[in-house]
Amino acid sequence: MLNGFPSQVVISYTGGTGSPVTVQLPIPQNGSVAGTSQTQVPMDYTLYVKNLMLAGGFWNGLVFVPWSQITSITAS
Repeated sequence: MLNGFPSQVVISYTGGTGSPVTVQLPIPQNGSVAGTSQTQVPMDYTLYVKNLMLAGGFWNGLVFVPWSQITSITAS
């Protein structure tokens, strides 16, 4: 957690190694959230998950993990 906001997500998936992957949430550079400068506030994790779904999955190193293989996403 960074300033009380989730700063990373742990993505579990099937296929390949299937090992959970920890992804740091990006930090937008403009504006503010709840009065806190966004240089200190990570992207909202629900928006990150939405973007992940719209992209159809994510890259884990050189391997693309499709949305259909993701079994859980946990923010922390």
